Amino acid sequence: MSIQSRQELLHLYRHYLRTIKLWPPDDLRPNRSLKNVLYGQIREEFRKNVNVEDPEINRKLMKEAKMEYVALQKLVGNEYKEKYALSAKIFKPSKKPSHYKNLLVQLEKATKKKKDELHRRSLWRRLFG
Repeated sequence: MSIQSRQELLHLYRHYLRTIKLWPPDDLRPNRSLKNVLYGQIREEFRKNVNVEDPEINRKLMKEAKMEYVALQKLVGNEYKEKYALSAKIFKPSKKPSHYKNLLVQLEKATKKKKDELHRRSLWRRLFG
């Protein structure tokens, strides 16, 4: 791999890492976040392909990585959420208009309960550890 290719690869890798940092946290599963999965996957894929010597394969891999990077940027930036916005009717079904509102309340309660449990466990470990 040429020096220019290595620099381009490193540049793309850094862009991936910066973009993944912007991924929102998952309050329901703080120990199993998609952000951590993405970090691991990016690290593994870049390490696996760093020693590719064939320039044609290298170009193909870089092209795929750039396309995937653009897709990741669009996801992080909520481009698809804005482009394909859902109508208000979807969030208020005629049979049960408060369904999604109740669901959000339950999710917030579950998140708060999980955070409280994690706090209690860590406090217990600090005290009796």
